[in-house]
Amino acid sequence: MYSKTVLSNGLRIITEQIPGVKSFSLGVCVDAGSRFDFDKCDGLAHFVEHSVFRRTKNKTSKKISEEFESLGAYTNAFTTKEITCFYVRALTDNFAKILNLLYDITIEPVFVDKDVNKERSIITEEIKSYYDDPEELIMDFADESIFANSALAHPIIGSEESVQNITTADIERFHSQFFVPENLILSFVGDIPHETVVKFAEKKFGNIARTQYNKPKTELSIYNPNKIVLDKDYAQNHILYCKRICPYSSEERFPMTALNFILGEGMSSRLNITLREKFGMVYSVYSNLHFFSDSGVLSIYAG
Repeated sequence: MYSKTVLSNGLRIITEQIPGVKSFSLGVCVDAGSRFDFDKCDGLAHFVEHSVFRRTKNKTSKKISEEFESLGAYTNAFTTKEITCFYVRALTDNFAKILNLLYDITIEPVFVDKDVNKERSIITEEIKSYYDDPEELIMDFADESIFANSALAHPIIGSEESVQNITTADIERFHSQFFVPENLILSFVGDIPHETVVKFAEKKFGNIARTQYNKPKTELSIYNPNKIVLDKDYAQNHILYCKRICPYSSEERFPMTALNFILGEGMSSRLNITLREKFGMVYSVYSNLHFFSDSGVLSIYAG
């Protein structure tokens, strides 16, 4: 059972206490992902996710990594279409120190040109790696098709061209606009009482001034089914069938999740049993679901 507290500045704190565990997971989630990238800056949210680890007001990237690892912590981050999340796993005794470090990288990063240019090169290499992974690449082409003419269409990571367009000023503006308390959730799972987590979080995050935050609205385009064929020199054919479905707020997500499990989740799914085990036609075949605030996607993949 989870507990929730909202601080006076709007920061939401959600915890679940699990008695007896010696470690914890702590996350700071920003209610903004690639769907909120600025015009001609596809990949900006993902770029910010990378860049906050480069430098803070008091620490270099080397110091940041050394402090996390000296505490035996595992830290990482990810960007989706609608959220950006930074998370840490560590031992309970180090909770206060980890909370302070997570505050530093999410609330007090410093963006300088030389760091941004270095990160630009790293992200460009990441984009190129996608070109060598058809199973990953086909997912981006599917989003481009099924969400055409909307912000959900572009890849989370952006393109080589769009990443070159992103400036230090863009990164600073995205951070100042979205990394505000009303748009943040601090989540915790471990053996620390909710009141204790709130006390530590309020001491650190409670001093952030409340803003007049108004989340930008992003329109969903009209769905026009179509087909994309990409001719690449791969050893396999990669096929992806997608259909728009309900958003995560809909009650239909429950039967849709059950359908997805029967259809393409796991070794006993109908797709796996038929196409792989019975006929030996594929190496990999599965289905999956992605739910968004105003839409969703059911996908079936075969290679």
